[in-house]
Amino acid sequence: VKELEEANTKLKDSSFKSARDKVSNLELLAKVHIAASDHSLQAQAEAPQQQQQSGADGQKAAGATVPAAIAALQKALELATKCMQKASRDRDSEDTADALKRSVASIHFQIGNYFRLRQRRLDEALGHYTEALRHDDEGAISSQCYLALAELHKTRGENDLQERQLATLLRAEPTNEEASARLAELKMTLAAQGAKDSGAAAGSSQAYDDALQHYERLLERQPCKFTALARLIFLLRRAGRLKEAEGHLEKAEKACPKEGLSEGCAGMRYCRGVYLRWGRQLQKCVEELNFARRDPEFREEALRQMIEVYLNYDDLGSLEHLESSENALSSENVEESDALIRELIRHTSKPYDHKIVVYRSWALMGTKQKAAVEQGLQLLLETFQGGEKDSVPILLAMAQQLILQKHESKARNQLKRIVEIAKKSYTPEFCDEFEKAWLLLADLYIRSGKFDLATQLCKLARDHNRSCSRAFEQLGLILEKEQAYADAAQHYAHAFELSAGTALAVGYRLAFNYLKARRYVDAINVCHKVLEKDPSYPKLKKDVLEKARQNLRP
Repeated sequence: VKELEEANTKLKDSSFKSARDKVSNLELLAKVHIAASDHSLQAQAEAPQQQQQSGADGQKAAGATVPAAIAALQKALELATKCMQKASRDRDSEDTADALKRSVASIHFQIGNYFRLRQRRLDEALGHYTEALRHDDEGAISSQCYLALAELHKTRGENDLQERQLATLLRAEPTNEEASARLAELKMTLAAQGAKDSGAAAGSSQAYDDALQHYERLLERQPCKFTALARLIFLLRRAGRLKEAEGHLEKAEKACPKEGLSEGCAGMRYCRGVYLRWGRQLQKCVEELNFARRDPEFREEALRQMIEVYLNYDDLGSLEHLESSENALSSENVEESDALIRELIRHTSKPYDHKIVVYRSWALMGTKQKAAVEQGLQLLLETFQGGEKDSVPILLAMAQQLILQKHESKARNQLKRIVEIAKKSYTPEFCDEFEKAWLLLADLYIRSGKFDLATQLCKLARDHNRSCSRAFEQLGLILEKEQAYADAAQHYAHAFELSAGTALAVGYRLAFNYLKARRYVDAINVCHKVLEKDPSYPKLKKDVLEKARQNLRP
């Protein structure tokens, strides 16, 4: 910082070259101030818990130098604008004027990013993005502006305007992967919201198909675009069509370089790991992701996936799982997740990541030991009290912790708060957290006999993620309690299939409801599938298998 300030002081002449050097130095100075702020936040996250300040104090301390960044950018903008105007009046300086217009556009873009990301002043950010496009609507900065504007409109819930910005960019750059990805994500959000608002399953399916087509077209042109392939797998899972990912993986594998640790090979292994995770082949999943994390491009996401596997993250939307001491994390899982979390902190692209706070807290709470649970809650409270009172991951983790401590009424209030956030501003970024909140609140409603409210929440989870086996399982349980055994069996069958036959408790419920619905052969077949996995599964032979066989006898 000192060297850049001294360099600017030495540039005293009024030539274009000196002015442009001053502008460049000011832009670099702003980046240094922001980098210092982000580094401070990262150091805070990496420090031992007992040495950390509260979330609010840490944020304040780390952000103290950032106003200097916006001051430098605004000074750069003022200087560059004056130079541009002066060059525009000089017919012999057209090339210089064009270069300065691009520089002004770049500075407007940086200021827009600062207001949008650092201060949430969206109106001012919008103005600067618009000015950036006015000065350079076809240059390199324009595509970044359109993406930033799309993200701004997404934050405001302005889906039409978000789609317009992305469509404009794609008309200019039909192969822009990021724009295609975001448009597909928007289509997915609209599909989920359509299912939520209208309950029209057919319309929602069509919207999911529209979203998938964006990725499929992109992968037809570039089958080795592994970031796009990973997003396609995510969408196929949400649409209940995960098996179709196998074909896309095969096409990519044929085009993937086989030798060494090439970027392509790491991307292939990452996508395969994601697919295996959702297919419940967790050991193979970890092997693939462990390979992928060696590559810088896929390291951060591979680490997140591995941490969630070791923390049994996918099961945290179940009241039964949270309450059972048998589901406590093993010491091996805790050690592995702790090491991976420390590695993620070093490589995260976000200066302050709430999901990392949640991972750290759950590594403590997942042991289900009283002292560790309280320590995990304290970590969450520091972030919550630091001003992050609408953070969906933090709210969900606090609700889960309250369930562990048997405070159901307090947990219910936290979960209701997440449900309200989802109604106002559902975003795919927190789709898993919203889903877990709906399912946990549905569990609590089922426990208190409020089946109508529970059914609504389960349908929300189902319509947002058609591969959500837990949603189908809970709908089956509600129907079973209402003695609609045939309908209950239909939902249990779907849940059992989505779990790849690994959810043996669901298999038991399915067999039992087939028995009650007088589908004895089906009941026997499901019993055999469960007993293949666990020959001594409790009560299955006596309660279901023997009775089904007896009813088949003349």
